[in-house]
Amino acid sequence: RQGMLLPDKEFVINKTFKVRGQDAVLASITMKNGKPRLWLLFRMPQPDPPETAPSRYLTRRQLMERGIKQSQAAIGQGGMLLDDAVIFGHKIRFGAFWGSMVMKTGQDTDECSWYMKLQHFAEKNVDLSVFDGAPLSEIIIYTYEIVDELPVTEMTPTDRDGIILHFSGGVRLQHIGQVFDLPLDGPLSDQRRSFYDDIEGVERYFYINRLFRYDIWRELESEAAFIKYRDHLRQQGYGEKYIDLMRKMHLTSMEGMCPRGYDMAVVEYETEDDIHLQFYDPAYLDGEPDKGQGGVQDVIDLNTETGPHGYKRRTCALGPLPKAFEGCLTVELFSALIPTAGETVVI
Repeated sequence: RQGMLLPDKEFVINKTFKVRGQDAVLASITMKNGKPRLWLLFRMPQPDPPETAPSRYLTRRQLMERGIKQSQAAIGQGGMLLDDAVIFGHKIRFGAFWGSMVMKTGQDTDECSWYMKLQHFAEKNVDLSVFDGAPLSEIIIYTYEIVDELPVTEMTPTDRDGIILHFSGGVRLQHIGQVFDLPLDGPLSDQRRSFYDDIEGVERYFYINRLFRYDIWRELESEAAFIKYRDHLRQQGYGEKYIDLMRKMHLTSMEGMCPRGYDMAVVEYETEDDIHLQFYDPAYLDGEPDKGQGGVQDVIDLNTETGPHGYKRRTCALGPLPKAFEGCLTVELFSALIPTAGETVVI
């Protein structure tokens, strides 16, 4: 019985709809130990496998490109977070939520319980025909905690009230792959650059303001940085021993990003759509997918919000840079994080 869906009470809704362009089913509201939950099922098509799939990814670039394709194939590319809903006249707000594929090709030890949940809804005569022909790995079950008191046993479906679901916005990844040769600490043109957003069919415009070296260890080990870090944790109620431990762990993590004795190479940029750009050293992308970091967003707290082109200044750390280095660096704009709008579904 472990892993089975055995609610104390259940109100079966059984409504099919589309969200983010994909088929979905609003299955039911259950009550277990006085806690109500909403259950939704979605189809998340998987990307087509490459003609010759590698036995393992040889480079970070291969691994990251595959990840972007998978995220683009996911439902809506913006997540399935429900802000709130109105179900047959009842206004509902949600707390925590989680979900899983019904089966993850043997990777998930909990897959059996999710399969039994799917079987539960089939036994309750929930219409699952929208998933006909879909492999189990493409069926996702989500459950949402309901934070409001809900009279599950008294709920009655009415055409007058109907169902309204408000899904929140999110972010999606867009592959770009533009390469630039940029002078370190040198002047850059005011060129208005762009890339094509093939999901929304629009040009996205941006400006590269500068490529500069940043003495990150001078900043991290400064007295001002320590006081700021300490005071932040003190405000959260942590003691001195915990603060010392967390600071040591933080410095160790930063050393993995930029070893002591090196500067950090940083790109400063602006975007007209307020999106985040991810710049990398091409050598990093073409390296083995093991350790190391790149494309880290907003590593520097810029004092001035607005850049020379009138948009928010942002930074992206490329990686460590020898202190004696001078000249140009080859930089790849690999991807962008683009906000996605929320969606309201009326059933």
